[in-house]
Amino acid sequence: MLGEFFKLRKARWSQGREAVLSPSTDRPLLHRVQTFDRARPVSSGNVPYDRFQELAMKQVIVVNEDLHLPRGKLAAQVAHASLAAFLGAEADNQRAWLQVGMPKIVLKCPSASDLKDLLAQAEAASVAAYLVHDAGRTQLAPGTITCLGIGPAPSETINKLTGDLKLL
Repeated sequence: MLGEFFKLRKARWSQGREAVLSPSTDRPLLHRVQTFDRARPVSSGNVPYDRFQELAMKQVIVVNEDLHLPRGKLAAQVAHASLAAFLGAEADNQRAWLQVGMPKIVLKCPSASDLKDLLAQAEAASVAAYLVHDAGRTQLAPGTITCLGIGPAPSETINKLTGDLKLL
């Protein structure tokens, strides 16, 4: 199936389109491919201003500051959290977030227990969230909690959960 996806992506790319996956529980992932025109990037510039405010969406990734991860490892963990949280979000939130340019913010929190508490709050608020546990193949022990991806969801909802956290 992955080979078919890359063939499709290559075909779409050569036609000036990039494939973006959208998850679904009722169909294989390959059948849910949506295309966006590369010549007209998906950004807030494509959305009229009055509609942009209505679609105010964002994603937040919260990093476990206690680990003091090297930049490369940190970047990989943040990418895992962002993608996994996106794939777990509702389809409407995915589309709206893509439409407004995929805004995301990386924040920090003191410990893994704080990340677990934040995950519980996100789940209670029905916001897509994904807690990243490192596989332990390089620098960390297996199962180490590195970061938490939250959203995409309406900015107002995410701000209620993460508004008191500092930027990384």
